[in-house]
Amino acid sequence: MSIEALKKTSNGKFFCQLSVVGDMTIYTASEDHKKLVEVTKDSDQFNVDLSKVEDIDTSGVQNLIALKNWADSNNKKLTFGKPSDSVVETLSLLNVMEKLDIPSANDSEAKS
Repeated sequence: MSIEALKKTSNGKFFCQLSVVGDMTIYTASEDHKKLVEVTKDSDQFNVDLSKVEDIDTSGVQNLIALKNWADSNNKKLTFGKPSDSVVETLSLLNVMEKLDIPSANDSEAKS
């Protein structure tokens, strides 16, 4: 997994736009967790674009949940956006779309 990060400041708040690229699997889970924390630790608000995630397993899901829990406990605003089909399939199977505040395709269609 690689992370593309764009950081900016607005009204004294630090915002970070992340794009996760590649696989989020057990083979790189520990390293991925460190990368995610390192990139987001100085931001007050961040969005994680998951559209370029090619494969995700339960270790990758654990990293997303851990990041969400860390953000919540540190009063940081985290949103996940644009999940790839692989991400949607895995998160739906594990029933954690709602936990991560990722709207399902049905929710998006209902709002249209």
